[in-house]
Amino acid sequence: MNTPVQRGEPFEPQGHRGFDQCWYPLALASELVAGQVLGREFLNGKVVLFRTQRGEPHVMSAYCRHLGADLSIGTVVGDELRCPFHYWHYNAAGRCSHIPAGDAPPPRAQLFKFPTAESIGLIWAFNGENPLYSVPRFDIPDSELELRVWRNPNETPVDHSLFFLNAFDLQHFRAVHGMEIAFDPADVTTRDYTIDHVFRATTPEFGPIIQHRTLWGTNALTTWNMRGTRRLFMAHVTCALPGNRCQGYIVNATPRDSADQEGVAATVLADAQAYARRVTQEDVPIMRTIHFRQDQLTNSDRLLAEGIRWIRAYPRANPAESLLQ
Repeated sequence: MNTPVQRGEPFEPQGHRGFDQCWYPLALASELVAGQVLGREFLNGKVVLFRTQRGEPHVMSAYCRHLGADLSIGTVVGDELRCPFHYWHYNAAGRCSHIPAGDAPPPRAQLFKFPTAESIGLIWAFNGENPLYSVPRFDIPDSELELRVWRNPNETPVDHSLFFLNAFDLQHFRAVHGMEIAFDPADVTTRDYTIDHVFRATTPEFGPIIQHRTLWGTNALTTWNMRGTRRLFMAHVTCALPGNRCQGYIVNATPRDSADQEGVAATVLADAQAYARRVTQEDVPIMRTIHFRQDQLTNSDRLLAEGIRWIRAYPRANPAESLLQ
């Protein structure tokens, strides 16, 4: 009697036992204009983003606690968010602070206020009551960098961690992206929620480079390497959306230089952006059609296997679950 052939183990989809407790990018910082409200899909539903008068960003659940009006079509009044339906006000902590009809705000009239940060040209929200690690960043302040930030136009129907897993997949970089990569396991430093490692790589665009990488949670990769005498930074990050979909963002950066008379920084950033677009375009058709399972790994997949274990063990939560829908 023949034994049925079984495929390997899939990832548990986001939403089961919650969503990974990560910092997720929701918008370009330049999109969040003072006095305006943005609505974004996030986790199992929707959130709103706005800035206070001092420019501080905030991310909250999107639906009024009165009758569920969508606050993304509301108004920012001073430092508060005003519902479009009955003009209930919500302060920067997400609590209803004023009802024009004269009633006292009910004690439970509270939106979920996500921990929020602005970093590397993006607005981030952490999925949890309190962040488990610092928001992804480069080791030079944003104010000292030339930043190029863009949203991948190709939303993809996969778990956000599959893009993250590419950072562990040496076979993929060699076969699909034409990159030769080598690393020494001694160059890998694993912490509770981040991983640092060093790759020695050769890319079609940049030739031989030493790339310093930090992996954050299960959705963000930041890197830096030298491009001549100039440091070049890159980030590839993804956001979890309803229905096990994800949205990607790319950041390229290099230090500002007032003496850069020949526009070297602009050239370096243009080359980096072209590289990022190429790699992304090569990955999107794969991610749109993949039915991922850990099935037949080989000796070349040792680092990939570590990444799979990292993702499967990563903690999940969804404290805002009922308020996002």
